[in-house]
Amino acid sequence: MKFIIGFSILTAVAYFIWWGYKNLVGQETKPESKVIDGALCHLCRKPYPYSELVVREKMAGFENYFCGSCINDLVRDYNHKLDEASVSSQSETKILPTPESSTADRAKNIQY
Repeated sequence: MKFIIGFSILTAVAYFIWWGYKNLVGQETKPESKVIDGALCHLCRKPYPYSELVVREKMAGFENYFCGSCINDLVRDYNHKLDEASVSSQSETKILPTPESSTADRAKNIQY
């Protein structure tokens, strides 16, 4: 009985040594992935370089990163929501211009 328990423990130790060595060697032979200096967009979770992201800092120093396409989608959704609300009440005005609108339209819609 002691022989079977000892053999089982020895086999388990040998397996863990082999498994650890295999993983160590596997990590060394993998080609390094292309790393960009950037972050993930907090909405779509795609990687972008910092130059293509808008950064908004929350309290306690946490930062949120947003890509241009997600910002455009948010603007379009917000304007659509305002358009639906303006049907019921005409007092609401469109604050954010859509990305497709002209510069003159953008200047007209900016409120200070």
